[in-house]
Amino acid sequence: MKKTVLLILAAIIFVFGLATLFAPKILCCDKPEYVYRVKSDLHTISTALEMFKSAHGHYPIRLTDLVGEGGYLDLFPLDPWGNSYIYKVSTSDGGGYELISLGKDQLNGGESENRDLSLPSS
Repeated sequence: MKKTVLLILAAIIFVFGLATLFAPKILCCDKPEYVYRVKSDLHTISTALEMFKSAHGHYPIRLTDLVGEGGYLDLFPLDPWGNSYIYKVSTSDGGGYELISLGKDQLNGGESENRDLSLPSS
């Protein structure tokens, strides 16, 4: 009797263990991994841009100004395809910016892995 209960308990624990590993991929993650990676990178860069602006009163001219000794990023992230993110800084409208990944094909527009992902300043 005890052995049967232990086997059932072990089976339940095993099933729940598998569920915690695979359920997120099956149930909630309808976007490919590269979308999450790009969005994470864009938010990291955005945070560094805001820190730079807080310290200097304006956004940097180039993203490379965020990297290096005393910089806001140790290394500059590349998109999942090994390309640099595009940074467009505006001198009008209060000095906003836009960060862009052109996707795998590095062309404007596209679908799937080739679609553009961006993050405008708030």
